[in-house]
Amino acid sequence: MRPTEGDRLASNDHSDPAWDARVLDELTSIGAELTGVVRSLAEVLARFDGYDERFATALTHARAGEDASGCSAPSSVSC
Repeated sequence: MRPTEGDRLASNDHSDPAWDARVLDELTSIGAELTGVVRSLAEVLARFDGYDERFATALTHARAGEDASGCSAPSSVSC
């Protein structure tokens, strides 16, 4: 998402590389803190085990410019 003046929930069209870089930097910071939180949660609720790894994988794809399917954004029909 990338809020606009008329739409707080507007989709990010990825036309602003600086915006995207800031978002990825914020997500990287969150990811750095996530491992400890997930480990603590997984000790109590096993379903949380691995959330940090999945987050890290998704962030790696995002940094590479890929979407959830592993296709380069914008997605093409062949993906």
